[in-house]
Amino acid sequence: MHFDAAVRHVHRRTRSERSRAVRQRLLTAYEHPDNLIGVLDLRLKRRYDVILIDQGYGGVWVNTVQIFKMLRRKVRTLLISPVKPLFEDDDRGDVLTLEDLRQDWPELSYFSFVHLVRGVIATLKTDLLLISHRSQSLFLFDLVGNQPTVIYCDGFCDPRFALGRAMAPGIRNEALLRELFFVLAASPPSFFGILSDPSKSFALLTMGRRALCAARENWCWGEHQRQVMTAGLPHLNPPPKFVPPFIDTGIFRPSLVDRTKRVLFTTTMHNIDKKGLPELLKVMGRVSKLEVHCVVRQPEHLPKEVRRFGRRIQVQTLPRRRMIEAYHRVWFNCRVSREESSPVSILEAMACELPQIVSPAVARQIPIIEDGTTGFVIDPDDTNGFCRAVRTLLEDPKLRDCMGRACRERVLAYDLHRREDEVLRFVGN
Repeated sequence: MHFDAAVRHVHRRTRSERSRAVRQRLLTAYEHPDNLIGVLDLRLKRRYDVILIDQGYGGVWVNTVQIFKMLRRKVRTLLISPVKPLFEDDDRGDVLTLEDLRQDWPELSYFSFVHLVRGVIATLKTDLLLISHRSQSLFLFDLVGNQPTVIYCDGFCDPRFALGRAMAPGIRNEALLRELFFVLAASPPSFFGILSDPSKSFALLTMGRRALCAARENWCWGEHQRQVMTAGLPHLNPPPKFVPPFIDTGIFRPSLVDRTKRVLFTTTMHNIDKKGLPELLKVMGRVSKLEVHCVVRQPEHLPKEVRRFGRRIQVQTLPRRRMIEAYHRVWFNCRVSREESSPVSILEAMACELPQIVSPAVARQIPIIEDGTTGFVIDPDDTNGFCRAVRTLLEDPKLRDCMGRACRERVLAYDLHRREDEVLRFVGN
């Protein structure tokens, strides 16, 4: 495929050698969807009611898959991502992933996949394009206005998109596409997304802003994120909306409950040091009876201190079915994060009657969390307060049960089956 040869050529060039001719060749190669569409047998329908696009990473991806499973029972839905759905083993239906395509075309690059997706979006008709992670909107910034689009925002650099406004009048989309393709070509092979940050490129901020402005609606995972985004981008019309993750509260089965006094810590992210585990390990050093079930997707990023606790901390990577079982067997959940935007596992744990010990960073994003009612809100640097909260829940089963019931009662408002119309209202209009 000649476009991949162009990519390899660009990889060998330094930034000072980015000639106009090289960039023009990249743009020319990617202006024609037939370079890929028609070469690959995609077996796609001509029309979908909803198309979901995700970067395939973290709790956002887990939640996107749940939305997809909800929608595909009602309407024609296509899911697009670089990677396969996490922790799923059922029939996935209409799913387009780079991971699957590479089984037949191993040479297919992420760079090529982005072009393929652009061609698919430009060709297929849909009532709703739901970009469930904001980073992916950059790849489609010039296509967002062609169909009703919702961008689910992730909390990264939201106010900085305003910086792109100063550049917007003078830069044509074609010039921005050249920058986009170069960034992709110069990125690692495993690259799965783009961060809109001035340290990368003001052009990327401009693309991000244009996508947000062209979208029918912009949603935010967290309430605090909505506030920050609204203040930083006051010109967005309509203003950003807080739309919490769509949670399957039906995962709770009272017959599965068999709790032991072990604490759950879980994250699918790589930045485990920001998600509250180091703080929890400090508490383990002070509370000798504390045992932890640590469920992570990337155990290679665990801090070395984990080893000194031996059998007191069980580290696992679990498929979704067993993760749900874990929610029914632990005592409470800890997530004293220093940064947070889409804490899906917290809401799933709440659905299974698990009290929460969380940080203010988490509580600001999830309005249903309340200190003293759904658990405790603890500053990550307050080790003494963290120890008190842990001891209180370990030593008072009645309080644990009361807080657990409060968690489930509140999270029912986020149940995906009660909220289908938040997405389906776009279909047929």
